[in-house]
Amino acid sequence: MIIVTLDTNVLVSGIVGYSQEASTPGSILRRFRAHTFHLIISKNIQDELDKTLGKPYFNQRLGDYRTSEIYGFVSQRAKQISITFPVHGIATHAQDDLVLATAVSGNADYLVTGDKGLLNVGS
Repeated sequence: MIIVTLDTNVLVSGIVGYSQEASTPGSILRRFRAHTFHLIISKNIQDELDKTLGKPYFNQRLGDYRTSEIYGFVSQRAKQISITFPVHGIATHAQDDLVLATAVSGNADYLVTGDKGLLNVGS
């Protein structure tokens, strides 16, 4: 099965847009829920996800039970891995290096992100 790392921006957008048919990140999470790929995250990604979703902007949008259910599903079913292959100075931000390190450490087939800094890194 395909192994995927989703950047926090894709995870957050997918959770918020899960029930919106036109949401690409929502579609990605619907496919994850349908068991079409394995999701790997690190503690850093989980912490960033928790921090982001705890902001007032998202608190207003996450009042709906369905969204909270999707967040719980992602948090429980994603495989949290330890970073065993540190990455430094590849991306423009240290936090983005941690996303790259997660993908490499977890032997991800794909890293899905909307972050322009990470997209500019290439393959």
